[in-house]
Amino acid sequence: MWCAFERGFHKADDVLCRSVACCSLLFLSLFIGAVEGQEANSASDYQRVIQERAQKIVDRLGIVNAEQSVRIRDRIAQFYGDLHTVHEERDEALKRLKDGPGSEREAVLSNTETKQFRLHYGFLAALATELSGAQIDQVKDGLTYDVVNVTMKQYRKLYPTLTDEQQRRVHMMLLEAREFAMDAGSSKEKHAWFGKYKGRINNYLSAEGYDAKQAERDLKAREEKK
Repeated sequence: MWCAFERGFHKADDVLCRSVACCSLLFLSLFIGAVEGQEANSASDYQRVIQERAQKIVDRLGIVNAEQSVRIRDRIAQFYGDLHTVHEERDEALKRLKDGPGSEREAVLSNTETKQFRLHYGFLAALATELSGAQIDQVKDGLTYDVVNVTMKQYRKLYPTLTDEQQRRVHMMLLEAREFAMDAGSSKEKHAWFGKYKGRINNYLSAEGYDAKQAERDLKAREEKK
């Protein structure tokens, strides 16, 4: 009788184990499916966001042809996406080399710059087949939050006596900053490039005899007078 009971116990134990195993596999399958679904949703959300950003830029270009508008939008969105991929690869590589030799980290950054350079000029070359120079500038401004125009306006307001040549020099430095900012991966990084060049502009204007603090006081007085 004990043997029969023992066989029954083991049989019940086997059934229980199989049930637990099946439940575990089902839970694991559901968990993996949920994670993959989140990743798919995340990728889908990112594509939607860059498409919307690209469309806002295209809306400023005054393109009448609907098919051309879609092509330009998709090229801009692809530029966003390709840069995002390059930056992700860079960040993953640097994470793996966190405690590695500095030379290897420098090699990663150098490789990233090369990829960005190719993307940058490949993108501009593609745009040049369909857009005017003025429209390409509008695309660049759209990619960099129109910082060039906003900042130039601020400098003219702060220094109303700037000569044409001084304004040209300031503008050229801002345009150079824009080329680098286009390839940055976040708004913070984009603004950092402009911040770097604003420092150069301020040094240039100081060498030209302009006093930034006095200019701010004068601007404040002018605004109060108004």
